[in-house]
Amino acid sequence: MTTQTQEVTLTVLRSGFTIPFDNFSSRAAYRGELVTLNAEQVAGTEDRYGVSWLSMTEEEQLARWGHVNFALGDQREAECIKFVGEDDLAQIALARERAVKHADQISDPNERRAAHTAIRERFGAPQSTQRTLQSWE
Repeated sequence: MTTQTQEVTLTVLRSGFTIPFDNFSSRAAYRGELVTLNAEQVAGTEDRYGVSWLSMTEEEQLARWGHVNFALGDQREAECIKFVGEDDLAQIALARERAVKHADQISDPNERRAAHTAIRERFGAPQSTQRTLQSWE
């Protein structure tokens, strides 16, 4: 039986993992997000036998969910997480857009070019807005 009565910090390893706020609400978290659960929230993770999913090992998470959703403590550096939501395409697009807007505001052309090169290295080339339709006759 696992009983945890203090705050627990965990690193979300997969976007979409649901984090409880209280007994009545929760939210989806993004990969790389550092979440601290207070004693009440930790108690809300326990099942009727007093066992919390917070005590699950990586192997137990794989067996239950098919992937590892979280790691206890701040594991962002160990998991090579570059930014919050890096596995969510919408978050990647937003982060890239913010970086481009920031780079566009640089007045020195050489620095601006270097900033855009760094963006391309980090996020890759922008997605094309052109679409080609194949017709099979």
